[in-house]
Amino acid sequence: MKRYKICPTCQTKNSISNYLCDNCLADLTMVEEYQPKERLVKLINKEYNLSIILKDGDILGRDYIGKDKLKNLKTISRKHAQFFIYNGDWIVEDLDSTNGSYINGKKIKRVKLKDGLKISISKSVEFNIEIV
Repeated sequence: MKRYKICPTCQTKNSISNYLCDNCLADLTMVEEYQPKERLVKLINKEYNLSIILKDGDILGRDYIGKDKLKNLKTISRKHAQFFIYNGDWIVEDLDSTNGSYINGKKIKRVKLKDGLKISISKSVEFNIEIV
């Protein structure tokens, strides 16, 4: 990821080494490096009081992210599904799990995620999707 500073005057992206803005010549000596907010997906199941937070590239499964909450659900594969960002969108891809992944009841291989969708992991547990 390219590092840069954002000019507080004109919002131009500048090299991290700039002391003056390339566009408006504003002083950048006190401007901190831009730190983008990490994008997350939150899976929520209110019935079982489960919440799992996933980052770009995380794998959901009994041996990966969520293992402490999913370990007793044997219909969920050890390496069930991967969540990642592609072209700015969140994607979930089933990793050839034994019992599959479902979005709003429909079996999927790979699909773009949106707030409000429901994802079922092997039909044993359903989560609401919240993109944070």
